[in-house]
Amino acid sequence: MNLLKKLLYQYHLLELDCKTVDHWIENHQIENLTFALQNGDYKVRAQVLCELGNIKSNSFTHLIVEKLDDKVKMVSWAAISTLQKMGTSPEIQNRVDAKIKYWNEKEILDEEKRKKFKHRTGSDAPKWERPSKKTLENVKQMLKKPMIGGKWF
Repeated sequence: MNLLKKLLYQYHLLELDCKTVDHWIENHQIENLTFALQNGDYKVRAQVLCELGNIKSNSFTHLIVEKLDDKVKMVSWAAISTLQKMGTSPEIQNRVDAKIKYWNEKEILDEEKRKKFKHRTGSDAPKWERPSKKTLENVKQMLKKPMIGGKWF
């Protein structure tokens, strides 16, 4: 990858796509794959993690462990599955187990939030009325009153 393309990818002026990453995987361009792992979108990062697991080299373990803490669930789960495929030290396995527990707990909490929100927006909640409709109703009521002597406002 030339310097210009690398800068364009780095500053997100060009997006890394799966086709480019597939080409790098086929040609075993490890430096470009690590760049994609650090600068790609979530789909590209997950794809690279899966492919690094297929290479099964311990030299990439630190990169994969870094992606355990990714904010995107899909990427973090790809890192988890890759590390489980590779077989790692007990220390790393403890981190993997902790991250699995974290994502499971987060999913439970998100489900509870969805249920609360769904409950709040149930049929017993007051319905939203369009302000312009209320204004139109006010104008109609005012027009029914006589202009002389009646209070308009």
